[in-house]
Order: sequence, then C-alpha cells, then structure tokens
Amino acid sequence: MKIYITGLPSGYEVEHLARLFYPMAPLTLTQPEPAEDCLWAEKTDTGLRVLVRQGEKSKMLEAPLPLPVEQGGETPEFALASLTYDLLRQWTGIRPPWGKMTGVRPVRLIHDKRAAGWSAEQIDRFFLQRFDCSKQKYEMAKEIADLQEPILRLGSAPKTYSLYIGIPFCPSRCSYCSFVSCNLDRDRKMVQPYVDCLCKEVAEIRAQAERAGLTLCSIYIGGGTPTSLSAAQLRQLMGTVRENFDLTKVVEYTVEAGRPDCTDAEKLAVIKEYGATRISINPQTFSDEVLANIGRKHSAQDILDLIAFCQKEVKDKFGVTLTEDEINQIIAIMQKINQLGLDPNVLVAQAEDLYSKFGKDFLKNLDTDAIAKEVAKSASGFFAKIGDAIKGFFAGLFQ
Repeated sequence: MKIYITGLPSGYEVEHLARLFYPMAPLTLTQPEPAEDCLWAEKTDTGLRVLVRQGEKSKMLEAPLPLPVEQGGETPEFALASLTYDLLRQWTGIRPPWGKMTGVRPVRLIHDKRAAGWSAEQIDRFFLQRFDCSKQKYEMAKEIADLQEPILRLGSAPKTYSLYIGIPFCPSRCSYCSFVSCNLDRDRKMVQPYVDCLCKEVAEIRAQAERAGLTLCSIYIGGGTPTSLSAAQLRQLMGTVRENFDLTKVVEYTVEAGRPDCTDAEKLAVIKEYGATRISINPQTFSDEVLANIGRKHSAQDILDLIAFCQKEVKDKFGVTLTEDEINQIIAIMQKINQLGLDPNVLVAQAEDLYSKFGKDFLKNLDTDAIAKEVAKSASGFFAKIGDAIKGFFAGLFQ
C-alpha cells in the first residue's frame, strides 16, 4: 500500500491521517501503477477525490471544493483529509479512537478553546463531530484538562513566564520519535558550539524578560536528551541559568535525566548542585525486547538501577514516564513500582497511559483478579499513600 497525494501545497494532514489506517505505508511522489495497491488523494480545480485500491477491489469518494475559511469553510488540506478518513473508515471498518486527530496533545486543544471563550457545547462539537473523536477519549481528555487547569492557572499568572531549554541531542534516535534531535555519535562536534550559543540566549532571555517586567515561574530542560551533554557542559548551562535567574522564586525546575546510557552520578550531582528540584526519568518501557526494537542502547535493569540510585543519592522529587507496549506486563510493572517504593502517583500515570492507548474494552481482557491480588499484596501502606483516588480509578477501569 502506497500513499500518493497531489494538488496540495502540503500533504502532511492527509499523509498522517492515512497512517492511522496503514501505519507502514510509504509516501510516494510518483503516480502508482494501475494495478498497484495505493491510497490516491488529490485536489483538482473542480473538486476533491480519494481512491483506495487493494488487489482487485477499489473504492472512491469525491467531494466539491470547500468554501474558503473566511466564509465558514475548511482548508482544502483538512477537507481532503476528512474525505480520506471517511473513505478509509468505510474500507477498513476501523474507527480510530481519536478520530481524525493525529497530533500529540489533544488536551491542549481543550485548553486553547476554553481560553478563546468557546462554550462547552462548541468544544463538544469540535471533538465529537468535526474530528469524530470517540466519546470515551473525549471524556478522558476533558477530565485531564480539568485536572491540569489549576496548575496551568498557577503558571499563567499575569506577568509570569516559564522557560523551556531544549537540548536537541540523543545517544541514539528512538524509532518512534518525531522530535528534532541529532545523533550524538554523528554530531558530537556540534554540541559545544550549541551550548555556547544557548548560554548567550539564556542571558538574553533574562534581559528581555526584565525589560518586559516578567517574572520567571518555572524552568524545564528537555530534549532530545539533556544528559547527553557532558557533566562540564551541563555545569556550564545550568551555571548560566543560576547566574541569570533567582531560583528561589521558581516554583519548579525540572531536568530530563531519562536515559541510563548517558546519565551518571556526576551529571546527577551537577543537576542537584545547580538548583533543579525535579528530574524526569523516561524509560519508555521495561521490556528489553521493545527497548532493542526502538533503538535504545540500554536494558530494563539499567533503568531500575538508575531509579534506585536516584532514590538513594538524589532524594529530591523525580517522575518516571512509561510508554508500555506490552500491556500484559502491567502486573510486573506494578510489582516493580512497589518494590522500588516509588511515589504511587507513578502507578496512576501508567494506568492512565494504558487506558488512553487501549480503552476500557481492551482492558477488560486482562486478568483483573490477578491484578487485584498483586495490588493487595502491597495494600498495607500502599493505598494509605494514594487514598481513595486510585481506588476509584481502578474500580471504574476494571468494572
């Protein structure tokens, strides 16, 4: 199956929507052969047309050109993507749980629409009708937005701002990643010049913020992989941050320290010495097989060793971000979290992530009795820490 798009300045929306149904389909710039399996989407001077062909079967949908946006219509890109979605839903029988949404931050759309003064009914229609988002996913997104709102208000007080510092380098590039990042082995010579320029930019941001009368609220050093910097480079950057900002007034200062293949004791000591109050560890999975498949150069045990070291030596707040591909490992992950004595909110985050990916219907296939037994083993003190919130969450999840 090939994807062929023609007639648009950019086929980005159509391409990524098509991959909801055919994830591995390549994009081709040449017309497919007459008997070739393909998705063919095109805009002409007179209308829109989408064709899907597999083997000896094919199906086509056509639509007129949309009205201009200023007249209440859609962009040609979105209109052709919508027509493609309608065709592939009919052809495959698949309804993606997020509908036509292909971005990574659907909750952000709820915040943006609320800030723009949209009513709840207008936002409902935007998600459920315009994007064909499932009700379950939309309700979950609204719940998350409601939880985030008080935190966002705190960070959005008048004349405050948050500072993001990006490190676009990684020891290796994960196969699923779409963020801007350079491979350290190939581009190591670029790192020091980048850090030098970044330090100048940090100083200039402080000067610009002072002229505008703004107060710094929070700092986040992300990537890429910030700990792909050497300890000396990390000290140079974080030292510049400390020289330019009053860290006693910062609500939270986070550094991603996610990969055990480039995070060591010296770098963690630098992070703590220069004022960070939180680190984020991003193992993605506890499966060695998945780690190898996505291009990570470390093992699950390396992750556990890093977490244990942070608990012993760093002792400040740290979070763990997981993207668990093998849902049957949920019991093992619960055990690991409990054995390590992590903040139980990590378990809530993991469960929410699984729920968002697979939905309640999928989770009903789990051996919930076994899960309940595993949780019960550590119930003494465990539920005391997390209270009724997680009890209610799991009760609703597995009912």
